[in-house]
Amino acid sequence: MTGIETPVVLSSIPKFETQNPSISIDVLVYEGKELIPVYTWKFCNQRPHHANFLLLSKGDKFHYKLVTSLSRLVRGRTCHNGTTFVCPYCLHPFSLEHCLQNHLPECSQHPAQTVTYPTEGKNILKFDKI
Repeated sequence: MTGIETPVVLSSIPKFETQNPSISIDVLVYEGKELIPVYTWKFCNQRPHHANFLLLSKGDKFHYKLVTSLSRLVRGRTCHNGTTFVCPYCLHPFSLEHCLQNHLPECSQHPAQTVTYPTEGKNILKFDKI
C-alpha cells in the first residue's frame, strides 16, 4: 500500500496490483439495475489470487464490497440451475467451463463492457425486405 491513500480510489488499483504481483482485482458497479465492470485486470487468470469487488457509492462517499461468487451475483441472467462460469470482461454466464475458456481469448482483447438487453416491446426482430 506504499503511496496509496485510503480510501482507495479506483485509479489507484493498478498501482496496488503493481505492488502486489500475486493479486489481481476486478471492480463492478451497480447502475440502473445493471452490473457494469469498470475495472478489469487484463490477465486475471495469470495471478494466483483474484478478488472481485462491487463499488457502492452515495454522493461523494464510496465503499468496496467483496463479491465472493460472481456466479450467484449474475444468476438472474441465465436459466441454468447451478454454478455458472462468468466472464469477468462482459459478465456473461456460461454453464460449462470450456465455453468460458473458448470465449475469454476474444473478449479479453476488448475493454470491460456491459450487455444491454432489449426493453419490453422492442424485443422483436422483423424482416421488411423479403
